[in-house]
Amino acid sequence: MMPPGDVMATFLDEAHLLDELDVCVKAVDMIDEALYDGRVKHVNHTLDNREQRLQVIETVVSLVPDFEIVTPFIARTALAGANRVLLAS
Repeated sequence: MMPPGDVMATFLDEAHLLDELDVCVKAVDMIDEALYDGRVKHVNHTLDNREQRLQVIETVVSLVPDFEIVTPFIARTALAGANRVLLAS
């Protein structure tokens, strides 16, 4: 059994990762829209930024099954957006 203080710290760490996942998914969506609409001046830099965000998404998605407090069922909304972005890439 995990000590109560560790439960809260673990929950906050896992929640932070899910928040970062959501931020990266939204960033990739915005980058894709800007690229599609032709609103990007520095395409290579933007594509590098997009790739970095995708790497964060892949990393967090791979960590979710090992979460101790937040279950994949609870994380399903964030995972759905992440999976959509990863499948489209």
